[in-house]
Amino acid sequence: MIGAGPTGCELAQAFARFGSHVYLIEAAHGIMPNEDRDAADIVERTMLRDGVTLLCCGKDLHVKKTEAGKRLTVDSHGQQYDLTVDDILVGVGRAPNTEGIGLEAAGVEYDRNGIKVNQRLQTTNPTIYAAGDI
Repeated sequence: MIGAGPTGCELAQAFARFGSHVYLIEAAHGIMPNEDRDAADIVERTMLRDGVTLLCCGKDLHVKKTEAGKRLTVDSHGQQYDLTVDDILVGVGRAPNTEGIGLEAAGVEYDRNGIKVNQRLQTTNPTIYAAGDI
């Protein structure tokens, strides 16, 4: 699994619990870098207990298809890993789907990160609220 955000962690843990040996590769230090650290630490401990191998601070990732499978080479904390795997899942982020849904006509501002809200989850149109993956 490449990418240790919420989606990557969820899939890595699910496949590990199904019995697969899972390598979770993340470029940042630790998992779920944009989430609450205490929550991310709990998830990380659980995934390690479930058998997920975490390769954080992964640098210089290269993927090559071979007869034996898909070969990944990656540096993690100064050590180089050379792995042959059956499949690769990529979960390296999401992009909001805000185009063409009438946000401008509704008076709702957005940017490349999604719909803008205040601390009460109210958009720039005071009668519209937004929460979660919208």
